[in-house]
Amino acid sequence: MACLAINNNEIETSFKYILVDEFQDISQDRKRLLQAMLSHNEDTKLFAVGDDWQSIYRFAGSGMDIMTRFTENFGVTDQNFLTQNFRSDQGIVNVSSEFI
Repeated sequence: MACLAINNNEIETSFKYILVDEFQDISQDRKRLLQAMLSHNEDTKLFAVGDDWQSIYRFAGSGMDIMTRFTENFGVTDQNFLTQNFRSDQGIVNVSSEFI
C-alpha cells in the first residue's frame, strides 16, 4: 500500500538520504518500498549496510539476491568493504577466524 501511495503521489517523500542497516535481511516488499521512494525523488541517495554472511531471515521473506544484485535493483552504485572489525578485540577475531 505504501508503494502505491508513493507512486500515485498520495504521499510526498522528500528524503535526501535513506540508510538501511542489516540490508542482508531485506524483503521483496521492502525493496519495492525503497525503489518507490528512490524513483519519486531522483536526488534521494540510498546507503545500505549489510553482510551476506549474516543473512538469517530467509524464512521471513528476505532475499539475498536483493543484496547480491544491488546494482540491478537500485541502479548505479559504489561498493565499499569494511576490512577492520571494531566489535571485537583481536583475540576474539583470531579464535572466531578458525571456525570460518
